[in-house]
Amino acid sequence: MQTYWKMNRLGFINFWKFKKEEFFFSDGCSLVRGHNGSGKSIVIQSAVTFLLDGSMRKLDPSGTNAREMAYYLLGEDKTDATGYVFLEFTMGQKYRTIGIGMRARKNKGIDFWGFGLNDGRRLEKDISLYKDGIALTKQECKSLIGSSKNNFFTDRKKDYENEVNQMLFGLSPYRYRELISLLSEIRKPIAGADRQAGLKFIYDKLNHSLSTLQEEDFDALASSMEMMDEYNEKLQIMKDDYARIKVIEKKYQDYLDSLVYKKYLTYKKEASKANILKKQWESAVEELNEIEAKRKQAYMDLTTAEIDLNEYDILDDYSDIEKRNVRLRLLKDTLEEIREKRMEAETNQEQCEYDLEKIKEKMEETKEKLDDCSNEFTWAPDLEETILTLISLTMELESLPKAAIDLPGLTKDLIFHAEQCQILDIHEEKEKILNTLEDPSLTPNEKIKKVETILLQAFLKTNNRYVERNAYVKAQTMEGHMENGSMEVLRNSEKLEILYKEYTSLPSLAPLILLDPSTEEKRRTLKEKITELENSSLFESASSSKEYRKLHERIRNYRTLTHELEVEEARLTKTTELVSHFANLAEDYEEKELETQGEINILGRSIDESYHDVYRLKEIIIEAKSLIRNLDTYVIPERKRVVKEKEEAYENQKKLSESLSSFASIDDSILKKYKEKDSLHEEHLMIEEFMKQRNDLHRYTPHLKRSEEKEDIFYTMIFTYKGREYDIKNLLQSLGEEIDEKNNLLSQEENSIYQKVLMDCLVEKINHQIEYSKEWIQRIRENMLSLETTSGMVFGIRWIQTKHIEDFAQYFKECMETYREETEDLNYMECIMECLDYRNWFEFKLEMNGKALSNKRFLTLSGGERATAIYSTLLSALTSMFNECSCEDHPRLFALDEAFTVVDGENIESVFAFIGSVGLDYLINSQTLWGTYPTVKSLSISNLTNLKGNESVIVH
Repeated sequence: MQTYWKMNRLGFINFWKFKKEEFFFSDGCSLVRGHNGSGKSIVIQSAVTFLLDGSMRKLDPSGTNAREMAYYLLGEDKTDATGYVFLEFTMGQKYRTIGIGMRARKNKGIDFWGFGLNDGRRLEKDISLYKDGIALTKQECKSLIGSSKNNFFTDRKKDYENEVNQMLFGLSPYRYRELISLLSEIRKPIAGADRQAGLKFIYDKLNHSLSTLQEEDFDALASSMEMMDEYNEKLQIMKDDYARIKVIEKKYQDYLDSLVYKKYLTYKKEASKANILKKQWESAVEELNEIEAKRKQAYMDLTTAEIDLNEYDILDDYSDIEKRNVRLRLLKDTLEEIREKRMEAETNQEQCEYDLEKIKEKMEETKEKLDDCSNEFTWAPDLEETILTLISLTMELESLPKAAIDLPGLTKDLIFHAEQCQILDIHEEKEKILNTLEDPSLTPNEKIKKVETILLQAFLKTNNRYVERNAYVKAQTMEGHMENGSMEVLRNSEKLEILYKEYTSLPSLAPLILLDPSTEEKRRTLKEKITELENSSLFESASSSKEYRKLHERIRNYRTLTHELEVEEARLTKTTELVSHFANLAEDYEEKELETQGEINILGRSIDESYHDVYRLKEIIIEAKSLIRNLDTYVIPERKRVVKEKEEAYENQKKLSESLSSFASIDDSILKKYKEKDSLHEEHLMIEEFMKQRNDLHRYTPHLKRSEEKEDIFYTMIFTYKGREYDIKNLLQSLGEEIDEKNNLLSQEENSIYQKVLMDCLVEKINHQIEYSKEWIQRIRENMLSLETTSGMVFGIRWIQTKHIEDFAQYFKECMETYREETEDLNYMECIMECLDYRNWFEFKLEMNGKALSNKRFLTLSGGERATAIYSTLLSALTSMFNECSCEDHPRLFALDEAFTVVDGENIESVFAFIGSVGLDYLINSQTLWGTYPTVKSLSISNLTNLKGNESVIVH
């Protein structure tokens, strides 16, 4: 007799290439066959797990998100389509159906709705999702399902998942999601599962299949901890308030310390003033005593002097002494005048010596410039003869009558002399001369003048180059750059041979060039020559040429420098004479000074000898009387008045400083603090901190109370707590005591919760779960051992404890402290369930033929052997999760895509036997599998054909 709901019929309407198709189950089992691309994977995935949770993820054959749901509804050409998928369950003559409707519009997403039928009606039997060949709309479907309490309709996927769970399984939401996840993993082709983390894949799935405590088991603990958390939050608020008030108290204490420091400074200041006034008073008393002693001494000196003066009989005979005194004063005045004149003469002498040095320096500069000017002039020996000849010829021609000029002869002579000038470029100049002589437009005199100009310009132009060369050779020789014997080397140098010859052949006289004349006679001779040449008619024609002006400027510069040198020499002579004059004058005054000083010394000794002590005694008497009269009349009365004022000021200041004597010494920490910062800002900082924290401390109604004491302003902080007023120190004390008390109560309450809720209740349940899991795993092990492969391998599973907890309360407390440190938004239920999840204290170990199987050894097994191990383990885990369902008639289903692809026939028969032994129903597909095995009791088989070019799939 059937005791639970079995899959009976799977239907598609306008879904992928299924216009309207149904797949049937036999005793809850069905096999879908077909070639690649026929849609068999779509059938499997739609039933398990899409219809169980409404999730549109992982609908492509590989289990990824490569294909979206819109693809299965719109295909390649449609822009708007509505489709349905439903799964019918049966138990005896009763039926239940779950289904999903969807509308897809291109580029607009999917409109989803889900429903469940539990009122006996059957889709496409009693009612239809089709109307006139068109799928029902969302509203039409909703109306069709109706509002029966046994049915449901929703357009939210989360609600759909919960409704299916409650209708068929009755698991907690968390465990239902674990069930869906496990069904998805089992559904994947075994090759895909095999490529994952080997044994870890198996162990993870087994671990999730174990039953755990439900959320309601932890409600009491979570509620208690949340209650403690609220209590802790209130306590934390109080601690935060305490911390804020402590911050204010620190600033307030700084403010109080600043007042103490201020008083300390005031005391130091006033005490210092008292000390100063005391010293001033004592000084005034001392001065008064000194003055009175001075008067007493003056009176004694007066008495003694009067007695001594009475002993002299010649008190009226002092005329001779007075005359000598007058003479002495005159001599002293004369001595001062002589000294002033001597100092003036010495000053003038120093000035003249300074001027003399400046004149010498200027003369040296002028001589250097004159030497430089002289060095600019050089000449070639044969040019002198040529120029002189030209001048002579010109003078002769000017003296002859015009008719007597022999032009051809003159031309010949001019060319001859021009050729003798080796320096000139005669080829160019000769051409100019011949053209000039043959010019019929010129008179003979004009021709001669023009030829002279051509020759002179050529000479001057060429001469400039030789000036530079010869100046270089001369500079090398004059400045000592050539050492002994280097002149011979210079002669042997081909490059310098010409320069050397030009230098050694320089003439002593030249009509246009001046070579450093050393005698006055040469200088006069050269000046005459230069004057003669300047007046010559030869240069009149060339006076406008650039070369001539340059040469003329050199001569004029030389003349100017020579004149300056003569002027400086005259100044040198005159200044030398002045130096000698002022030196002699200073010596004369020095002699007169010595003579006058000697006379003064003699006269002074004479007066001293004549005066004796008479005059001094009279002075003492006059001075003493005057001093005594002044002291008695003015000084002593004034000094007594000052002493009295100083004494009164000191006494008043002493009283003021004694009133502050309590601040004479303060704590070293205050002294150190206010040596490093300005105490005047502490009041501002205190008020600023108070205003900053006041809003957060509004529950204590804080306010500042201001009072004035004499010139000082004093602030007091007042807080109201529990109906009473506190100053800041008393409030901190009261809050501190209350916080300590609450901390103790919280610790006691926490220990009580851990002991009563955790130890007395949860630990017993956890131990019960552990014992139940051990028994269940033993049954899985027995089931696995019953599945023997053709190779003789038998797989088993063990569950080994890895963490032994002796004190659950301490363990839980440490776990929660870790979560609090690592998690900002703490969820107590999740943390408690994770902390007390006993599955984390054990680990699975797969065995093969009674021996532990390592991951490395597992991966060396054949594909069929690994598949057998995985199938037996995962299906055993699935059986465990189904046992947790609160609905006793829950379906026991799973699906396989490309089932048993790597398992041989005999082992497939063993796996089918295993599936039957654990009581599971299935929906599987395969390209080659038929399911005709003795261990398969009942099976519905469907074949899919997807012909090329067809828009639909044929099911038969």
